[in-house]
Amino acid sequence: MITIGIMGAPVNNPNHGCMALLYSLLSNLEEIGDFQYILFDWKYDAKSMERISKRIGVKREQLLFSPFVMRTDFVRYIYHFFSYQKMKKNIKACDFIIDLSEGDSFSDIYGDFLYKGRTNIKRLVEQLNIPLILGPQTYGPFLKEENQILAREVIEKAQLVFTRDYESKELLDNWKIPSVLCQDLAFSLPNEEYAIPFTDKIKVGINVSSILMNEKEIKDKKFHLKVDYKRYIETLTEELLSKDIYEIYWISHVNDDYSIHQKLFQQYPNTHLIPIFVDPIEAKSCIAQMDIFIGARMHGTIAAYSTGIACIPTSYSPKFKGMYQAFGYSVEVDLCSLDTTSATLKTMEYVQQYKKLSGSKEQGISWKSTLKKWIGGKS
Repeated sequence: MITIGIMGAPVNNPNHGCMALLYSLLSNLEEIGDFQYILFDWKYDAKSMERISKRIGVKREQLLFSPFVMRTDFVRYIYHFFSYQKMKKNIKACDFIIDLSEGDSFSDIYGDFLYKGRTNIKRLVEQLNIPLILGPQTYGPFLKEENQILAREVIEKAQLVFTRDYESKELLDNWKIPSVLCQDLAFSLPNEEYAIPFTDKIKVGINVSSILMNEKEIKDKKFHLKVDYKRYIETLTEELLSKDIYEIYWISHVNDDYSIHQKLFQQYPNTHLIPIFVDPIEAKSCIAQMDIFIGARMHGTIAAYSTGIACIPTSYSPKFKGMYQAFGYSVEVDLCSLDTTSATLKTMEYVQQYKKLSGSKEQGISWKSTLKKWIGGKS
């Protein structure tokens, strides 16, 4: 049986977007063939492994776990020596490894420590002569030239390179690296029934990012917002509530955002607060019950769009536009180019024409055929 290593797709994470990548990847691979998997992650979580097995339909004995240890400096290497050696042994046990970089972490915008630590493991895989496949993800931006050089060296040696957005595709084209532009994995995440009480009002799901509510976080992550995000959310909420045809649901696609949604629910008690989800399938299933979804978390917007819901991305990063451009969806509220008043007006314009904005249940450009062909050539 072929053994596939999976990196950059966490087993347990409060961000359901990151979790959606693993669930979707395993779902895709199970459609291709029967494999054994080694999941590389920071910490073993038996409950999460069991949940993944049941939700995706993978036999539990085919889901193995390996510690993931970042390779940064000599002191860290010594401190985690035994875990590092175990990881190295497990890498060698793989026929190939698929790395997803948590979707948007193949970049140094989150700091050199995380970037180099993760990228050095990609390089280790290649040094051990294990084929590395870079699954659908964003590449860059790279703020430092040395980090760009490291990325290019790693990507050039990968067996297959998939990208999910036009900007990444353009970057790789400029580097003369062949790549396949395809959908984000979360488009193929399954969904199921989710109970929302019936009313005759238009259901508006609002997904707020706690990062954008925090001035320090915005500065640290170098997001250049023109919008006063807190005021934008408040103004938008008040505008929707002033009409008697809408009802608002606060939906956290990242568990860390739940406390922000609780505060907004307390501030606006005639709205609805959705509880924290147990996994990304439940999150997508809930979002699918909305009529409109206004979201700052990209994978929350993917959950909406891919289930045919009117989706209004409130973007703070080029990754939104680049990804949606890949299948011709131009609806966006750009928080970096619009001021608070303009962003609110544009959002309300989209809300009022929501029936024309319904997303698409079509899966678009898939990576499965290319991957299946490559795996077939190796077996």
